[in-house]
Amino acid sequence: MVSTSRSRKEALLDLLQEVNCCSHGLELEARTAIRVNRGNSGYRDVLYGLLNERLRSKAARERVVGYACASVLGVSMDPPFDMLRHVEGEDGFALRVLFWTAQRRMGASAPRARAWERA
Repeated sequence: MVSTSRSRKEALLDLLQEVNCCSHGLELEARTAIRVNRGNSGYRDVLYGLLNERLRSKAARERVVGYACASVLGVSMDPPFDMLRHVEGEDGFALRVLFWTAQRRMGASAPRARAWERA
């Protein structure tokens, strides 16, 4: 049976490529902003601001890709509570997989208190 729509695997691969390109672009943009502003803000602060702009986008795809970029770049961020609310269509499954993968990656990189430190 031949499917006329893209496969889920193709959609995921396209999103991963988009995340890689976007992450690279955000890094370049942050470095450029630091050079122009002569270092008034730190690299992490500028990068956080750029990623935060993406998370506030109206487009669900841009928000999810931005969140995935944050996880790739090691910038800890909290996703908007309604990030996946309007994710539909052909890429809906791929966007959900990307989000939950980024969420898991964020959780894995978050500092955790040891059991004896929590008390």
